[in-house]
Amino acid sequence: MTDIFSEIEEDIRKDRAKRMWDRFGKYIIGGALALVLAVAGWRGYEAYNTGQAQQAGDRFLDAIAQLEASPEAGFEALETVIETGPDGYAELARFRAASATAEAGDSDGAITSFQAIVDDASVTPIIRDVARVRLGYLLLDTGDASQIEGLLLPLSEPTHAFSHSAREVRAFAAMKAGNQAQALALFQELVADFSSPEPIRSRARVALDVLASEGAAALDS
Repeated sequence: MTDIFSEIEEDIRKDRAKRMWDRFGKYIIGGALALVLAVAGWRGYEAYNTGQAQQAGDRFLDAIAQLEASPEAGFEALETVIETGPDGYAELARFRAASATAEAGDSDGAITSFQAIVDDASVTPIIRDVARVRLGYLLLDTGDASQIEGLLLPLSEPTHAFSHSAREVRAFAAMKAGNQAQALALFQELVADFSSPEPIRSRARVALDVLASEGAAALDS
């Protein structure tokens, strides 16, 4: 009987974590996409030095526009950029195609696409790192905490550009898995770190309140 109650309590914790993710996920994903736009500007400028850059940039922007009107045509246009564009635009097209796959509701396809970017050593490191973060967000729904931990722990050093996002995803994964100690530690780190973006600190505070309501004791700083 005790085991049954323990399973019920664990299911409740996971359900609360999922509801919290459903509430905040779109804002977190929006932050990840903002990072991609910044990377896009940098990579686009770098690629401008190649003779094909202007045409590739136009094709990339056209493909993005087509995704809104006709996803199928947009995917085909992105594929053309992937196959024929300079490295910078080809990488961005791969990332945008993976994101569009996720937006279309094909989580498995998106996970496969982002994982391929992460595993491709020829891709620019910063693009691979952003893909890791985006993959981590997707795996919150379908992956396990240990998988997310292995994926994002390398990005969690305080000096890493994506440290805050990586630690946030790891914290939500721990929370969903019922690992309150790790979740508390990571969320408290984010709240105490004044370099954390305010949206991330705000979500961490809410998560700590949720954990407190479940009876989790605060850890020593």
